[in-house]
Formats: sequence, structure tokens, C-alpha cells
Amino acid sequence: MTLVPAGALPEQIDRIDGSAQPPADVLDGAWLCDPSTGEPLQPRRATAPAEVERAIAASARAHRSGAWADLDVAYSALTQLWAP
Repeated sequence: MTLVPAGALPEQIDRIDGSAQPPADVLDGAWLCDPSTGEPLQPRRATAPAEVERAIAASARAHRSGAWADLDVAYSALTQLWAP
């Protein structure tokens, strides 16, 4: 596991249908904060409704195709977690 240096957070990323990009919507005035100090670290973002729909459609296609049916669960999870 990679530890994040104090006061830093990795960029928030939406991983949808093979692509990775930051969420489009920045929540006005909302911040992700260090739970120990309360220090604001980065603006909180939200996935746009259209991107949520795109994610649902991609997952439905993957389910229908059966592409994930024969993969080991741990391998599937790690592949998605560490995808660029």
C-alpha cells in the first residue's frame, strides 16, 4: 500500500469504461480535510449525473458480455483499483 504524505491527497478520479478523469463538478465550498488536523487538502468533487449514467451503461455491457464471469474476484478488483 502506498502511503500519502501528510497534507497531500491523490487526485480524485472517476474510472469509467476504461477512461480515468477527474470528476467534472467541484462542490462549492466543500473540502476534503485531514481528519487529524482539519486542514483543508483539496476541493471535494462530484461525478456529474451524465457520467454516472455512462458508468451504469458500461457496467451493464460488461455484465451482459460475460467478460468478468471467469475472472478471479481478487484479480478483477485489483485490476480496477490500480488501472491508470
